[in-house]
Formats: sequence, structure tokens, C-alpha cells
Amino acid sequence: MVFGKKGSGKTTLMCKLALKYAKAGRPVYCNTPIPGTYYFDADRIGFGGFPEESVILIDEVGMIWDNRNFKSFKTEVRDYFKLQRHYKHTVYLFSQTFDVDKKLRDLTDNMYLIHNFFNCFTIARRITKTITIVHAGQGSESTANLADDMQFDSLLLFFLGTVKITYIPKYARYFDSFDVPELPEIECRYIPFPEHTKKARGLPGTWVPAALRRSYRQKSEDQEGGEDDDT
Repeated sequence: MVFGKKGSGKTTLMCKLALKYAKAGRPVYCNTPIPGTYYFDADRIGFGGFPEESVILIDEVGMIWDNRNFKSFKTEVRDYFKLQRHYKHTVYLFSQTFDVDKKLRDLTDNMYLIHNFFNCFTIARRITKTITIVHAGQGSESTANLADDMQFDSLLLFFLGTVKITYIPKYARYFDSFDVPELPEIECRYIPFPEHTKKARGLPGTWVPAALRRSYRQKSEDQEGGEDDDT
């Protein structure tokens, strides 16, 4: 699962992974149109099958399986992700925030946090998730239980995949980040500026704050008064 704010390069990384696996001969399924992949509706997850060794890339997961909408999370989806490795599928999920349904987060093997640098490179760092014991009386807990703990993997282990670096211009041509569903135009009414605020005498522009106009007028009058005194 890959997390990153808007414009951090999630779709760029997804495109890189799609082309990499497609080049290796594996069927790639993606809910974003990318050349060399099979475009599909992510709502079909759990209700339709994919061939063995398939790679499934799902963008904007938080819009599909939102943590706040957990009551609508279907058991078929849950069962698919629990059995994903038995199907011999590789799945990547991409989201802007940590609002993905908790059941999916708990089933995630690896997590990455991605950042964009100068709109040229993206760097995704792997996060290791471990289970730790929270003892009774620790914090607000009255009984002992298990909890998740997270930390970044060492940068020194980059050769083991702890860091993924992507050169954006190499992959940006393969997808359109601004390809969004069209919405009907909102009806609205323009409110014009009152006539007395449109333009002040001798100043450029169509609107000048009243305080600035008064200051300019006073300065002009002072200058005219000074010229009269000189004469």
C-alpha cells in the first residue's frame, strides 16, 4: 500500500510498476488507463477472477473502500484480500491518506510513504509494521492487548527495496493525472462591484480599497497646496 498527498507521484509510481510487470510478461490490471495494462472497475474485486500471476494496481483506494464507510465493506472484498496470496496475485493499493478501511490496512504486507521532489523525482520509503504488546495501565488501556507499531526501514537497505526512486518525466507521458469524470456546471450569479469602487481617479486598475483612495486623495491635495504656497 502506497500513501502520499496529492501530487506526490503515486500514479507515476503505479505507471512504473505497471510497465515493469507487463514487460516481465505478467498480466497487469489497473483502474487507471495505462498502456500495456487491462483497465477494469475496482468494484469488481471479489466478484470476478483474475489469472494466476496477475498484478492488480488500484488507485485512490480511499474513495473505494473508505474507513468511515466500513458498514458497506462487502465480505467478498474482504475474503479476496485475505486469500490474495493463494490466488497468486500481487496487489498494490494507492491512497492519498490513511483513511483506507482498517481491514485492508491490517492485511497489508508492506506500506510506503511517497514524496515528490521538484516535480522531477519521487521517493517512496518503506514502512515496517510490527505487532507490539500494550500493557495494562499504559496510556488509556485498562487491559493488555496487541497494537501495531510502525517505523521507516533503514535507507542503507535500499538494495532490498526499502526505497523506490522514480524519475517522473520518464513515465508522465503514459497517463493523464487530470482525467476526471465530468460534472455538470454549477449555476451561479456574478456579483459586480458597486460603481463607486470601480476606479479611483488617477490610479490604475478596476478596484481600489476606499482607505487607499482616501490616502491618495489626501496626498494629492497636500501636493497641490504646497505648489500654491510656492507661487
